Amino acid sequence: MKRYLLMTLIILIFAGPSYAGVSSPLPALEKTPLPSVEPPNIRAINLPQGLTCYLLIDRELPIAEITFLIRAGGINDPFPKRGLAAMTAELVLQGGTTSLSPDEVERQLDALGARLTVDVSREMTVANFKILSSKLDEGLHLFLDMLFSPRFSPDRLLVVQKKFLESLKREEDDPETLADTRFVQLVYGKESPWGWRADRHSLKRITRADMVAFHQRHFIPANMIVAASGDVTRKHLVDALTSWISKVSVVDPHPLTLPKVDLQFREQEQWIERPLTQSAIRLGHLGIARHNPDKFAVMVMNDILGGLPFKSRLMEDIRTERGLAYGISSDFTPGRDAGLFVVRVSTKSQSTREVIDLVRSHLRRLVETGDVTPEELAFAKRAELNRFIFSFDRPSKAVTQQALFHFYGYPDDYWETYRQGIQAVTIDDIRRVARTYIHPEGLSLVVVGKRNGQDD
Repeated sequence: MKRYLLMTLIILIFAGPSYAGVSSPLPALEKTPLPSVEPPNIRAINLPQGLTCYLLIDRELPIAEITFLIRAGGINDPFPKRGLAAMTAELVLQGGTTSLSPDEVERQLDALGARLTVDVSREMTVANFKILSSKLDEGLHLFLDMLFSPRFSPDRLLVVQKKFLESLKREEDDPETLADTRFVQLVYGKESPWGWRADRHSLKRITRADMVAFHQRHFIPANMIVAASGDVTRKHLVDALTSWISKVSVVDPHPLTLPKVDLQFREQEQWIERPLTQSAIRLGHLGIARHNPDKFAVMVMNDILGGLPFKSRLMEDIRTERGLAYGISSDFTPGRDAGLFVVRVSTKSQSTREVIDLVRSHLRRLVETGDVTPEELAFAKRAELNRFIFSFDRPSKAVTQQALFHFYGYPDDYWETYRQGIQAVTIDDIRRVARTYIHPEGLSLVVVGKRNGQDD
């Protein structure tokens, strides 16, 4: 019930006064003091071969959840075999172990009632395992067997390859996904590790031997961070992990050397013709580095521009006032060298150019006038800190957040640095970072839809 009430409070805070006939509680809520946040005491455990583990014990439910963050993502792919990290992870999940066939693994997971997922992003593979604590011994053994001793079944390799090829076709047919993919490529460049993506040719080049070599190189303890939570004891977890590490050959991590992102801001457009009544629009450019000290001011600035649902300049103008889009948002995501700044919006074909021009005008206004009001600043900071609370609303999220701090090179008490950084942002900071990090004259534009903006 407490969680439900908190969610209702956050929805009301973000919803703003846009519901006709309803007296908005927003002014009263904005005056209430910010809730205090004290993240739980998460213990760091250093294990052999450089494996770091974060543990948060919580016995409210008889469930254990374990997540591995592995430094093996899309940027680790060789360019001719783009998609190797993702296909390797999928076959770790589906391809059996050295002692069990794929079918046997599936039967054991079903019998244990375990949930196992593996996801791959640009920088990491995330393997998540959730199970009843009464079955943790057997389940954890199976999970570690899959991670450290995969079979890479040749039969399942063909199934996975076909699945990925079909996924490429679906991406091409989905305007929003296609717009996101092409925008990233346009900004970073198709041959940049941050911009490249798999295609049918690169996927067909990937062999089982490639997967085995990729796994041996990257799925090593020194490349892994473990986040464990729930009904699990420290001794139980440490004993299981240490036992498995002792069976794994010692392999030194290979530092990944990537070319520096070229911080160029040049105007460029890419229109992808599709016979659609709607246009999927992406507009933006390179963002900032992950450890940029201006990050907190940039985050608050982005919230004011378009980062908040219902209560942002782009949303209030283009959606609420003009009715030109069902939704519009902006993201200013930090990256290893340079993340992305992107405005996402879809609109009917006839209003494509109008919406693009309106977004550009909002960016110029923020850069040239810096007319941020105290009310906008206060609301954005408050929303950012409220959103921060939800990083710790469940034990699994809290401990995974701590592991991510470690993965990205932040100190373990980064949550406090974050909170202080957001609270310290001023209007002058917003004006300065807008002038520094938004480049209205150097925007990249991707549109999926009709170029002429007219219906047939």
